[in-house]
Amino acid sequence: MVRLLVIALIAAAGWYAWKMLKRQQARVEAALRKAEANAKPTVREQKSIALEKDPKTGVYRPSDRQD
Repeated sequence: MVRLLVIALIAAAGWYAWKMLKRQQARVEAALRKAEANAKPTVREQKSIALEKDPKTGVYRPSDRQD
């Protein structure tokens, strides 16, 4: 009988821990969504810059032209 009570107690503790984990995950997800909404635009969202290859060095540099 004692084993059954211990197993039930462990199962109840596991269930409670699972519920708390899911609740914490929801809080973190909400905080991340809020932070993403307030964040500055990323490099991908900004306007792209044209690059030109320097014939002497072979290095690509930003173009001086404004398109």
